[in-house]
Amino acid sequence: MSTPDNPMQTMPIQPQQPAHSSGLGVASLVLGILALLGAAIPFLNIGGIILGVLAIILGLIAITRRAGRGLGVGGVILGILGIIISIIVMAVAATALQAVDDALNAEHKIEYTATVDTGEGKVSWGTSGTSNESFTGTWTKTETVNGTSIATLSLTGDFTTTQKFTCEIKVDDKIVDSQSGETYVNCTVVI
Repeated sequence: MSTPDNPMQTMPIQPQQPAHSSGLGVASLVLGILALLGAAIPFLNIGGIILGVLAIILGLIAITRRAGRGLGVGGVILGILGIIISIIVMAVAATALQAVDDALNAEHKIEYTATVDTGEGKVSWGTSGTSNESFTGTWTKTETVNGTSIATLSLTGDFTTTQKFTCEIKVDDKIVDSQSGETYVNCTVVI
């Protein structure tokens, strides 16, 4: 048998090809999104910078190959934003850490003042250990400390007589604690 000759032979229908997208463009976009998300986490946002740089590189390659161009542009933009936000967050975190460090290591002037109305009193004072002295009337000492510490000033008197005491601690010329009483008085300040 022979097949009839048909001048109108049918050609098989080719399935439509999906639009070509670049894996580089997708990778650039994903890395850009991750860079943007990682940018907001202090101290870990160095990863945001690295991911942002990778997103820009892959995005530029996708753009120049003209495959996945829109995805590449999106990845480049997100990568740039991730880098910028990471740098801003790093700068803010560094400034905050410096402020905390300065506050913790600041120099403070501590002034201790004790008074007794009659007789002799005994004073115990200091930030690192204590010093003991006897005094009459008004007693004052000043010391300078760096960083944080606890300053104490304790007054005791002659238990056989009634004496009135006052204690006062100033830090950087501001009265922070002041107490008065008989026989025993204590002032304590955390700096």
